[in-house]
Amino acid sequence: MKFKLYNPFDYAQEDFAQLIMESWHYDLIKDGFEVRDVDSGELYISQLRQAPRGVIVSFPVTLQAGEEKTVHIQVVKRNNLKTAYRNDYVGSDRMMDLDVTSDQQPFKITSTYIDTPFVKIEWAKGAGITSWVDKRTKKEMLRQDRNHHAFTPVYDVTHASNVQEMYEVRRKMGRNRKGPDAVISTGVLTNVEVISQGDVYGTVQLTFEVAGCSHYSLLVTAYVNHPRVDVAVRMHKDSVWAPENLYISLPFGSPITSESEQLWIDKMDALTRPRKDQLTGSLADYYCLGEGAAYVTAHDGVAIAMPDTPLIQLGSLNHGFRLLNGDAKLQQDPGHLYAWTMNNYWETNFSATLGGFYEFRYLVAWGEQYHTPEVAMNACRSMNAGILAWRIR
Repeated sequence: MKFKLYNPFDYAQEDFAQLIMESWHYDLIKDGFEVRDVDSGELYISQLRQAPRGVIVSFPVTLQAGEEKTVHIQVVKRNNLKTAYRNDYVGSDRMMDLDVTSDQQPFKITSTYIDTPFVKIEWAKGAGITSWVDKRTKKEMLRQDRNHHAFTPVYDVTHASNVQEMYEVRRKMGRNRKGPDAVISTGVLTNVEVISQGDVYGTVQLTFEVAGCSHYSLLVTAYVNHPRVDVAVRMHKDSVWAPENLYISLPFGSPITSESEQLWIDKMDALTRPRKDQLTGSLADYYCLGEGAAYVTAHDGVAIAMPDTPLIQLGSLNHGFRLLNGDAKLQQDPGHLYAWTMNNYWETNFSATLGGFYEFRYLVAWGEQYHTPEVAMNACRSMNAGILAWRIR
């Protein structure tokens, strides 16, 4: 089987190609395969996983601006094929209470941490993801002053006294988008399951309990040879008539007032620093964005691509007097970053009934190459688009 890969951008793409096939192809390649460049013969490190109604082969690839490549999946019989289907961290008693890794392993996934050559991520029952260390610089990437841990859900609901008050309770919210009696709940990590580990990536599922959702879990995917982590937030949202909000904590970077590390977003492809490149008197709580957000220093940066949730919150999640840009009190507001994932306050671009299954993705990459907002935002754009790949004859 041959696939064509293409980079439509005017800058290089370093990403992971996804070759998608029908489910019956699994029997053809399950015992061994390899992915090669048709022209150069280059062999790519690859990994297989079964997906609903199909099979996906993933491998890292770099494409220069406008470059095309053709790759070929060839059947190769092997006895030691690694797939992303299962691992040995769960014993025959179905308990996951052994750390079977060794110090010689460059890539480890257990029930309490992920450790790659680029990052170590740790979590704790109840708290969630408590540490995210860049192993190149030994720097903790999560803010010390954070109110919530990484990708922890925060839910609030303002109850109406009766059905007739559903409109009135919203009218009284004003710029808070929640009432003074809003009930705020923070997600609690309850369960961890190692899903896969292979030559390209490994995935762990963290399951939380949070009000407003009958299911909320994170699929955290770390890569063997790249400073990047993908997080897929999967949830089954309850249908709630009363006004509600669901936020996801993204506590990377520094306070918004920092001069050494600045937050950048893109608005209609224009790079903007919230609260710095906006009009005096404009709202300083939430912002629409295009591709994502980036924290940039003179030496490095972190890019957070957000393909599914184009609304962020920087202001306090609590009800109170809202501050407009230019207000001196904003100098005391640290500006914690959240993805404002769901709400039923507005009736135009949001459904008034939010119940159902959803998945929202967040793609996080970091390193020295992201020391300018232009490069960091291009990384967000590239990760959101992915590598274009399609099967050819």
